[in-house]
Amino acid sequence: IKNIKKKLHIDYWCEGCGKCVERCKQKAMEIVDGKAKVNYDKCILCGYCGSACPQFAIKMQWRRLLIIYNYNRQNYNS
Repeated sequence: IKNIKKKLHIDYWCEGCGKCVERCKQKAMEIVDGKAKVNYDKCILCGYCGSACPQFAIKMQWRRLLIIYNYNRQNYNS
Protein backbone atom coordinates (compact mmCIF):
# COMPACT_ATOMS: atom_id res chain seq x y z
CA ILE A 1 0.00 0.00 0.00
CA LYS A 2 1.38 3.38 -0.94
CA ASN A 3 0.27 6.69 0.51
CA ILE A 4 1.60 9.52 -1.65
CA LYS A 5 1.05 13.22 -0.99
CA LYS A 6 1.34 16.00 -3.57
CA LYS A 7 2.41 19.54 -2.79
CA LEU A 8 2.98 22.60 -4.95
CA HIS A 9 6.49 24.03 -4.57
CA ILE A 10 7.56 27.49 -5.74
CA ASP A 11 11.32 27.91 -6.09
CA TYR A 12 13.26 30.98 -4.99
CA TRP A 13 13.93 32.09 -8.58
CA CYS A 14 10.25 32.94 -9.17
CA GLU A 15 10.20 36.39 -10.81
CA GLY A 16 6.59 37.16 -9.94
CA CYS A 17 5.49 37.58 -13.56
CA GLY A 18 1.91 36.56 -12.71
CA LYS A 19 1.40 34.05 -15.52
CA CYS A 20 0.54 31.38 -12.95
CA VAL A 21 -2.07 33.68 -11.41
CA GLU A 22 -3.67 34.19 -14.82
CA ARG A 23 -3.64 30.43 -15.49
CA CYS A 24 -5.16 29.29 -12.18
CA LYS A 25 -8.91 28.82 -12.58
CA GLN A 26 -9.27 28.15 -8.86
CA LYS A 27 -7.90 31.61 -7.98
CA ALA A 28 -5.43 29.87 -5.67
CA MET A 29 -2.34 31.82 -6.79
CA GLU A 30 -1.35 35.39 -6.02
CA ILE A 31 1.77 37.54 -6.18
CA VAL A 32 3.02 38.60 -2.76
CA ASP A 33 6.22 40.63 -2.35
CA GLY A 34 7.16 39.93 -5.97
CA LYS A 35 6.80 36.13 -5.72
CA ALA A 36 4.03 33.65 -6.47
CA LYS A 37 2.22 32.32 -3.44
CA VAL A 38 -0.26 29.43 -3.19
CA ASN A 39 -3.47 29.46 -1.20
CA TYR A 40 -3.64 25.76 -0.29
CA ASP A 41 -7.28 26.08 0.79
CA LYS A 42 -8.22 26.82 -2.84
CA CYS A 43 -5.54 24.84 -4.70
CA ILE A 44 -6.67 21.52 -6.20
CA LEU A 45 -3.09 20.54 -7.19
CA CYS A 46 -3.85 20.35 -10.91
CA GLY A 47 -0.41 21.71 -11.88
CA TYR A 48 -1.62 24.05 -14.64
CA CYS A 49 0.15 26.98 -12.98
CA GLY A 50 3.49 25.18 -13.37
CA SER A 51 3.00 24.78 -17.11
CA ALA A 52 2.40 28.53 -17.41
CA CYS A 53 5.62 29.50 -15.60
CA PRO A 54 8.31 30.68 -18.06
CA GLN A 55 10.99 30.28 -15.36
CA PHE A 56 10.00 26.69 -14.44
CA ALA A 57 9.82 27.85 -10.83
CA ILE A 58 6.61 25.98 -9.95
CA LYS A 59 6.77 22.23 -9.46
CA MET A 60 4.58 19.51 -8.13
CA GLN A 61 6.30 17.54 -5.38
CA TRP A 62 5.34 13.97 -4.64
CA ARG A 63 6.16 12.56 -1.25
CA ARG A 64 5.83 9.04 -0.02
CA LEU A 65 4.48 9.12 3.47
CA LEU A 66 4.10 5.43 4.01
CA ILE A 67 5.07 2.36 2.09
CA ILE A 68 4.03 -1.04 3.30
CA TYR A 69 5.61 -3.84 1.32
CA ASN A 70 5.30 -7.44 2.37
CA TYR A 71 7.64 -9.66 0.39
CA ASN A 72 7.66 -13.37 1.06
CA ARG A 73 10.49 -15.04 -0.91
CA GLN A 74 9.20 -18.54 -0.25
CA ASN A 75 5.83 -17.79 -1.89
CA TYR A 76 7.57 -16.09 -4.79
CA ASN A 77 9.84 -19.03 -5.54
CA SER A 78 7.22 -21.76 -5.13
